[in-house]
Amino acid sequence: MTDFVVTPTGARLRVRAFGSPDAPIAIVALHGFGQTADYLEPFANAVTRSGRVYLVAPDLRAHGYSDDVPPTGTADEIFTADAHAIWSARIRRPAVWFGNSLGARIAALTTAAHPEVASALVLGECLAGLERNWKFLLAGARQLAAKRPESFATLDEARAYALGLRREKGDVDVWLAHGLRALAEGGFVDKLRLDLVAAARWPERPGEVERELGKIAVAATLLYAERSAIPEAQQRVVQGFIPGATLEHLAGAGHDLYLDVPEQLADRVSGLAIAASNGRY
Repeated sequence: MTDFVVTPTGARLRVRAFGSPDAPIAIVALHGFGQTADYLEPFANAVTRSGRVYLVAPDLRAHGYSDDVPPTGTADEIFTADAHAIWSARIRRPAVWFGNSLGARIAALTTAAHPEVASALVLGECLAGLERNWKFLLAGARQLAAKRPESFATLDEARAYALGLRREKGDVDVWLAHGLRALAEGGFVDKLRLDLVAAARWPERPGEVERELGKIAVAATLLYAERSAIPEAQQRVVQGFIPGATLEHLAGAGHDLYLDVPEQLADRVSGLAIAASNGRY
């Protein structure tokens, strides 16, 4: 099911839902930079297959069909408030929060600011503690977006383009480069309003995000990919900011865990969710 949630500030956020709202386990899943909730579909279908899980996944601001970034507030404040609004509208009970890359950052900050929303936290390739690299990352994204065709006739054409970039750039850049479904639907560049994201006032003060991560009060698992875009050493730094967090390796995966190994990721997240619901996490 796809619909829109209107936040307390009046923003419209597109949300996809999988499974039954009455399922015993709830998951909020947040996609990575430059993508949409559609990218989570293989993982969402796998994790809800048992009938025990209800999963909601929004398009982040300035991504997909959600509204643009507002002119005031920092990016972290905006994304965190949006995530809390999604939870309030669709979940309203402790949920397992899963995010990948930018989505992991938002999931972590949301559970830190609103401990009532979470029973557990699963962070894939977490993009936090990298504040000095934001300008570099955004410059790379803008360069790739400028070269990318605005649309493809079919999903197969989009996939072929993505695989070509994977061969040319390697997995470190493919998460910024591939379009897949969004490209086939008529324009990845339009769906990611890159300049608006870049202008969203990302924090640059050392320690700002790290202090927030220290407030996380639920069990947290960090997953890093075999072909990670973020060095393991950096992941261990993030792990150190979160009290009691564990770090696990996901074999065979590139940066986009839900695209590369959706079934394996679903098994791992399901196991953690069941453990959390039984009080054993």
